[in-house]
Amino acid sequence: MFEAANGEELTRKISPKFKPDIILLDINMPVMDGISTAQWLREKYPEICIIILSMFEDAEKVLTMVKMGVKGYL
Repeated sequence: MFEAANGEELTRKISPKFKPDIILLDINMPVMDGISTAQWLREKYPEICIIILSMFEDAEKVLTMVKMGVKGYL
């Protein structure tokens, strides 16, 4: 288990040998936001389940994430 302050930090920490089964991902992050991070994860690690954890109530952003294949939104 690990945590990252933003998507860019996550891309540096994750690897084929060290990858979680589930990622709790905030939409609103500095440097590399949740949408960009989810896109990167879908391309590199499609087997990882993504759960969006955010206070955003922007239906468009949530729908975008669902279309990308995230498994849930809290």
